[in-house]
Amino acid sequence: MFGAMSVRHPTISAWQRDAHEGHYTTEVAGFALRVRWSPNTRDARGSFRWTAERSGEKPHPSHDHYEELEEAMADAELFARYETARRALLPPAAPKH
Repeated sequence: MFGAMSVRHPTISAWQRDAHEGHYTTEVAGFALRVRWSPNTRDARGSFRWTAERSGEKPHPSHDHYEELEEAMADAELFARYETARRALLPPAAPKH
């Protein structure tokens, strides 16, 4: 018997396509998310990758390559929600002098 497969799905209606650049963007939990397509090259297969950025912070790039746009979007959303929840559990930083 096969177990149920869990497939992540993005909040498609939240994502906007940049008609000029071709990438997709949205904002989730204070992160600006962007999914881009990297075309095929001689050395690598084409894939989608995402980045998550917050004002004043270094960008967080995806470590994986995705064949499906929806999978990259869903993973980016998951990262933003998880990272926000993780930070909420951290003790406050000591003030800088």
